[in-house]
Amino acid sequence: MNKVCLISLIVLAYSLEAFNVGTHGSVSVQRGSIQTRTSQAIVNAANPSLARGTGICGAIYQAAEGNPAVQGARGPLTAACLAFPADAQGERCPAGEAKITPSFNIQGGVTHIIHAVGPQCGTVVFDTAQRKRLLAAAYKNSLKRADENNLTSVSFPFISSGRFAPDPTVEPNFLEFAARTAIEAVIEYMEQTNTGIRRIEFALVNQRDFDLFNQLLQQYSTDGITVKLNSGKGKPQWQRLAVGALIGTSIFAGLLWLVTRQKNSPTRSPNP
Repeated sequence: MNKVCLISLIVLAYSLEAFNVGTHGSVSVQRGSIQTRTSQAIVNAANPSLARGTGICGAIYQAAEGNPAVQGARGPLTAACLAFPADAQGERCPAGEAKITPSFNIQGGVTHIIHAVGPQCGTVVFDTAQRKRLLAAAYKNSLKRADENNLTSVSFPFISSGRFAPDPTVEPNFLEFAARTAIEAVIEYMEQTNTGIRRIEFALVNQRDFDLFNQLLQQYSTDGITVKLNSGKGKPQWQRLAVGALIGTSIFAGLLWLVTRQKNSPTRSPNP
């Protein structure tokens, strides 16, 4: 029976590993629009004024409050963002910071939108160290907002890779620098904080960005954090069922061993 117990523990350990149960959680890259993800929080690549913008920002606003031409100039997300106090320059969220609002009309289980402002590397911030610091801060402060609201899953866009990025003909390596900074920032946050976040993903529309993140993620392997490549569909249903069966079998075998051991234990006679 000792062998049965040992085999059960081995099977259980293998099953948990196959089921991607990590100490901290997972970091993955997904292909698709961020506003269609199922994370509890999606991150908006916002501008410092938190105004409705273009690109990812515009798509998130569209999903959250519809067409402003139909609803009027101020939908619910716009009103929530404009409620944050602005400084003399009209900034409600400086570079490196993040704010959080409800998700309003976004579907799919998303409950919050985190508005993260990356550095404007093409026009304002040119120093490499400062770029790295502000970009990493935007990701980490986004995760901090998620933890403050007890959220366990977060989807990120590629911050500062659009109109905030420098001219690619002038700085052809900037996107790799920004992607590496993003990956290192989220992994560092998960390793160094007592976070409740269990799933972080980068939701990327552009095939170029998707391939870049997949390539870079292969270079990162860390205890307690599962790095998933080319994901998006997770494990097949049959594999999840098989893993569940293995876990159930190992638990049953362990219980059977305990019951049998108890029955076979010699009973002591009372002292004469």
